[in-house]
Amino acid sequence: MPCIYVYMYMCMRVYMHLTKTLMSNIPPSRPMIQILHSINTLHALPGLIGWAVLNIGMAFKQHQNLGYISFSMVLVVLYQGLYVWDALFNERAILTTMDITTDGFGYMLAFGDLAWVPFIYSLQARFLVEDDPKLSSAALVLISLLHFFGLFVFRSANSEKDRFRRNPDAPECTHLSFMHTQRGTKVTTD
Repeated sequence: MPCIYVYMYMCMRVYMHLTKTLMSNIPPSRPMIQILHSINTLHALPGLIGWAVLNIGMAFKQHQNLGYISFSMVLVVLYQGLYVWDALFNERAILTTMDITTDGFGYMLAFGDLAWVPFIYSLQARFLVEDDPKLSSAALVLISLLHFFGLFVFRSANSEKDRFRRNPDAPECTHLSFMHTQRGTKVTTD
């Protein structure tokens, strides 16, 4: 339980620092760089990393309660940790997502990334702390295949969207169909 209080204190400090940074005098040369960096820092560091840390804590708690760590818990920690690593590794693509480009910085983004992501997304690990479903080897293999297929679809779709948003006229985007918006930008329709 003290781990949660430390996490919440860290999130509060990060939120206060970023709010002060966003409200301070932004240099006129490149104001969007500082704002996007602050939003991305708020999104990636406390939310995603907090989620991974809570999952690891849940695995330790399961070991404390049951005397072992189940294969289900290992898969949850590894696969969700892989998703967090993927998000941090492909951090550049976060800046072209709707959360950043359209919604802007506000209560929803701050609350969602500081509270929703780590505490709601770690519920699978929380459930496994006290209940080991004792899945068969076939079920674990099926879950693994489904996970890697989903991760492949997710990463390839998001990479394609990111490439199109950065440069819709690039040679690797010529096969995509699109429509023009009222602002004069292009939106992919594939």
